[in-house]
Amino acid sequence: MTTNIMGDEVEPITQKEFASFVFGYLNCVGEMIGQTIHMADKESPNAEARDFTKELAATYMATVSQDIQKKMNLPDGAFHKYMTKDIQNACLIIAREASHNIDILDTKVNELKERMDSYKHERNEWEDNHGN
Repeated sequence: MTTNIMGDEVEPITQKEFASFVFGYLNCVGEMIGQTIHMADKESPNAEARDFTKELAATYMATVSQDIQKKMNLPDGAFHKYMTKDIQNACLIIAREASHNIDILDTKVNELKERMDSYKHERNEWEDNHGN
């Protein structure tokens, strides 16, 4: 038995289970990066910015997965070997939730920007009417 982060006694996991978890996590990150690329494609009017975003995201994902694979001494292709349908489905749910939360955050940031612009406008108007 071993103790997990919650303090519970649990059975030790196998290397395969550990690899499956790690690569499942990487797949979640990959899904979020994929959504970032999709949003950049959809929303960026600048082709260079879209290409830069895609290249940066792809390089990041490849580097992280290769580094983890090497540190875990797993064979080439382990990312796909240990990826199960259950992990993939969980990753899709996590990616959707992350995307939804990012949308909420974007909305809050836009609201904050609008309020700041309104305050700036009011301050400038007051200064114009009352002097410095």
